[in-house]
Amino acid sequence: MREQPDGRLLLLVPTSSYRIGDFLAAAGRLGVDVTVGSNQDAVLAHLTPENTIKIELDELDVGVLEICRFDASYPLTAIIGLDQETTFL
Repeated sequence: MREQPDGRLLLLVPTSSYRIGDFLAAAGRLGVDVTVGSNQDAVLAHLTPENTIKIELDELDVGVLEICRFDASYPLTAIIGLDQETTFL
């Protein structure tokens, strides 16, 4: 019996990315809690605030602060940037 992973994974992805599906599927198979961080609000984000977060990808200081605030409520274990424009954060 596999243990359930602790913590939450934050995937940073611009709204123009096509790569998110495979990562979400893999995380689901592993039982990993995932939050998607993107440069635009998700339409239904207010219903599941632990699953999505809007992050300012163009302003490093602001983006880092937004991630730190999120982490205070929903502790993160890892952060992965899926595209070139998100890896710097």
